Amino acid sequence: MFKKLNRNFTFIIVLLFSFVVLDQFTGLILSHFYFSDAAKRNDQLVYGIFESRDEIMTFGSSRAQHHYNPAVITKETGMTCFNMGYGGQNIYFHKALLQSILIRYQPKLIILELMNIDIEKTAPSHDREKLGVLLPFYKKSRWLREAVLFRGESEKYKTLSGIYPFNSTIYQIYRNNWWPMNNHINGYIPIRKVWNREIQTTSEKAFMPDSSKIAALFDFIRLTQDRGCKILIAISPHFVRKSGISGKEQIVSAIRENYGL
Repeated sequence: MFKKLNRNFTFIIVLLFSFVVLDQFTGLILSHFYFSDAAKRNDQLVYGIFESRDEIMTFGSSRAQHHYNPAVITKETGMTCFNMGYGGQNIYFHKALLQSILIRYQPKLIILELMNIDIEKTAPSHDREKLGVLLPFYKKSRWLREAVLFRGESEKYKTLSGIYPFNSTIYQIYRNNWWPMNNHINGYIPIRKVWNREIQTTSEKAFMPDSSKIAALFDFIRLTQDRGCKILIAISPHFVRKSGISGKEQIVSAIRENYGL
């Protein structure tokens, strides 16, 4: 009986060990291709975090990604430009990217496109949950690791797996290494569509400031100024008419008074 129990125990240990080895080995392969030379050429985040040396860097959510054309900015200013805008993300994400980039070099100008999701309380899908995009970078940067852990303490244990950080990146790895889409211009993704309907007026919801996001926004500004970078915060034109006062003016006033922007 004891021999049978011993064999079963040994089998379980060997099986678990095999799973761990397979998990770590697969994770190494996925990491190799995720951060390959081809990925550095074709992937916006990999290039921006590890390779960029551009004089102007733009940050923000979807409006930044689709409104700021580096080709136009370079033509007008004579300075190189890269767009780090990323749809659905907020100030936590932008701050983590900025911290990682400033370790390597100092851009001359930082542009931050400010949206409501950068200062207001939002659903989890526009709060910390989206930081999962940074999981592949968990072991690459202290600041990106902190951003991932900001999702929840359980990430500390999940990231012990080699495969977990790359769960949602298989298509991205394939695309960057073997079938580049070339669908962006230095990070900028144009939207070539025409709006043919009326633009309706909507009422502003009550302004619900998120103190954690606002603190991260102020950190973003201080980081750039402490490094001697010029910073511009903008709200670019967008097709919506709203009635009522949102309360965002308080944040704008605080930025102007405290940071001279």
